[in-house]
Amino acid sequence: MNLPVIESERYFQCPARRGLGCGDIETRLGWRQGVPLKECNICYDLGGLYSLKDKEWRENYYRTVIDNVLSQNLKEYDPEVIVKLIEKHCTLDEGRQLLPRLATYIGEETSLRLAVRLNLVNDIQIIFASLTEDEKIDKLHYSLRWTQEVHDSFQEAEEVENWNLVEKGFFFLSAVLSGKHVDPDDLNDRYVSCFGINLNGEKVREPCKALKESKISGYFCGDCGCGDTKKANLKKKLHYKKLRCPRKKKGFYNQLTVNGNSI
Repeated sequence: MNLPVIESERYFQCPARRGLGCGDIETRLGWRQGVPLKECNICYDLGGLYSLKDKEWRENYYRTVIDNVLSQNLKEYDPEVIVKLIEKHCTLDEGRQLLPRLATYIGEETSLRLAVRLNLVNDIQIIFASLTEDEKIDKLHYSLRWTQEVHDSFQEAEEVENWNLVEKGFFFLSAVLSGKHVDPDDLNDRYVSCFGINLNGEKVREPCKALKESKISGYFCGDCGCGDTKKANLKKKLHYKKLRCPRKKKGFYNQLTVNGNSI
């Protein structure tokens, strides 16, 4: 007699099973997606993680999830799901239809980033230009609304960390030793934080108040303590993985966070 499989057993039987879901399916989706154990059993009985039939079943399941999400009211979903849906799973035409409807829900910076691939930057800028700052916050998903308010308050306060000489040297050395292999999304966030533009040269916000034009080349940060030197050139410096920002801006190693989320 075959006894029912319990969750803990399946963890040992299949390396993809995790957190009441399937790691293989979640990796493809880009978000957490529960897979009931009875569905997992069907997949497992087809031969396990590496069999062809098993792979076909997961492909069908994955497509079913995408189709189901697209058929629902997307404002009932977490913003992370919407972003991944537009980034990874929608055609350009589908994305162009969805983004203008959901832009205020997922926020201005995220919408402008998604708009680049969809050639909708002007459309999205017009949407947000018609809103006051309070309206922008009110229209956000509730999980983003509070962190945006905290972010705005922090920026208005213009709080700057005062690093002593030893800290300045240590932080810069740590950044250099970490290498110039920052994540592309973090690099884009750093450009927006410092220059007010994304990597495509499109304006997202006003430049940081600490941004200074160099007499040598380019720009440098007036707050970090490096001064106007060749090594302080921001377009080179921003590539260091563990680079800190005196204002804890988004994209940097010490960015301001609330409950683990960057703001």
